[in-house]
Amino acid sequence: MLTMRYTDQELLELIDAVNTELPDASGFYIVDSFGEMREKDVVRLLHLVDNNLDQNMTLGFHSHNNLQLSYSNAMSLLSFPTKRNLILDASVMGMGKGAGNLNTELMLEHLNLYHGKNYQIAPLLQLIDDVINVIHKEIYWGYSVEHYLSSINHCTPSYATYFYSRHMLPIDHVAELLGSIEEDKKISFDKIYAEELYLQYNARKHYDDTKVIAVLEEELRGKKLLLVAPGKNIAGNKKMIEDVIGKEDVISIGLNHFQFETDYVLITRTEMIAEASKRKQKIIAPSNVVTEAEERKRENIFVIDY
Repeated sequence: MLTMRYTDQELLELIDAVNTELPDASGFYIVDSFGEMREKDVVRLLHLVDNNLDQNMTLGFHSHNNLQLSYSNAMSLLSFPTKRNLILDASVMGMGKGAGNLNTELMLEHLNLYHGKNYQIAPLLQLIDDVINVIHKEIYWGYSVEHYLSSINHCTPSYATYFYSRHMLPIDHVAELLGSIEEDKKISFDKIYAEELYLQYNARKHYDDTKVIAVLEEELRGKKLLLVAPGKNIAGNKKMIEDVIGKEDVISIGLNHFQFETDYVLITRTEMIAEASKRKQKIIAPSNVVTEAEERKRENIFVIDY
């Protein structure tokens, strides 16, 4: 795996070890684990492997489609001048983790048109229609900005997924975080390291919230607090929630939603600030999601240190 991480010398040493110690191996694979290979990368590696690997050994290629280049990289392999047998890994509708893989139906169509093959495509399309489309609706794979960013930053996509989904960061912040990952941490996901990186990133935006905290403490003192988080249950309890919100001894806070006329809305997602600005509700937001310009525009926004 991660063929791009080998230096030429390391790859030659590996090939020599395979030739010497594993002469009966079925094949040798070039693997684009992070979907980062461009045409020049594929051609360079093909030259290196083909010229040094035992001539009787099959050469395989396994791609990930982060940059939507699985198909074109497969074309590079098929047009490469070699006498050895080749294996191209593919899956119907590109089904695979994250960005997915090379599409079998596209690959077979190409082989039929340009390599004299006679593969039947219709059964694959029926399989997509009857089975795989159903799975795809439940478990998404395919192109996403997170996987694109992980590819151009040459790191495992697990970091992008972690930053984007767990903390709901805007995508430009995810890009900054991925660009700051140390080289020796890029190959395999380190959850503790990712969390430390996230905390360090937000700590740069330190904010003096002394006055804001004092105002909020005065507002909340002696009151009951109702926090309404998003979820399926709030729709079924709408009347009860509204009744509690209407009581004089209750301060209500909605978390990342505007389904009720709460006293405050606590917002932890940057993209919701603009929507909140149109409303009369008071906003509580951490310093990592509110710009200074946005704060100056609003009188009813309470910024607390991240």
